[in-house]
Amino acid sequence: MSGSIHYFHGSLNTKDNETFFSLNSNVSVLLPEKSYILNITVLFNKTRGPYPRIPLKIFYSGPAKIFISKTTTQKQTIEINFEIPNGILMVQLHSQAFMNEKFLMFVKYRVP
Repeated sequence: MSGSIHYFHGSLNTKDNETFFSLNSNVSVLLPEKSYILNITVLFNKTRGPYPRIPLKIFYSGPAKIFISKTTTQKQTIEINFEIPNGILMVQLHSQAFMNEKFLMFVKYRVP
């Protein structure tokens, strides 16, 4: 349905210097062309802070874009509001400060 909202979730474990979020062990996600990423919610797996702001790097057919959360809580929603022209999406944790951390990611997007 045109204009409908959808969701998917992924995970990241930085134990082995991995920085890309994955969905079913894949770092690339294929969405319908011209889908619009509304926001990404990232949840720290640890239950005690501190929880620094999370920088995400979004890869698509153009130059990568960086988005940073505005809060420092366990669950952080990052407003993206960005169209993915070719439908191929990759999301990278854009910081070396998060070694040996586990995260869950929840992506909200709208189809054209």
